[in-house]
Parts: sequence; structure tokens; C-alpha cells
Amino acid sequence: MPNKSTVSVDWAKLEENGFETPKERRICCVFPGIGGGSDRGYVKSLAKTLMKNGYEVAVLHIIGTGNTPYTSAHFTDLSSN
Repeated sequence: MPNKSTVSVDWAKLEENGFETPKERRICCVFPGIGGGSDRGYVKSLAKTLMKNGYEVAVLHIIGTGNTPYTSAHFTDLSSN
């Protein structure tokens, strides 16, 4: 990212969690709120429900959340890029 921020993604894949993969691959991306992350109960519960319904789940951790380090020296207005 332009301001040297770090983001990360945790994946919950169907086969790795004991679920069958449907013929058509489906992915759902979860964006937890500030202070949230893939380690939170509500995110785990949502991921499990989604996997039961055939979705692989990606949880996006923005800067400073979900054990993702805050690496930017400042906040940058990305809308001007």
C-alpha cells in the first residue's frame, strides 16, 4: 500500500476443515470491525456457518487488527490515488 500499511488474509478452506468442496467454488470475504479478527467468536461462528453452506472463507485484517502489525507511520488519504 502507498503508506506502507500491512493487511493480511486468513483463509478457512473447506477440505482443511472437514467439509466437502462443491462443484462450483464459492468464496465469501469477511471484513470484521475494528478490534475484530479471525480469532473472534462471532467471526469463527460466521465462518463455520458459511463453510457448512459450501463457502470458503477469507477474513481480511486491516492495519492493526487480527494480529496484523501496524506498519504505517501515519494515516494517508488513499482516495487521492
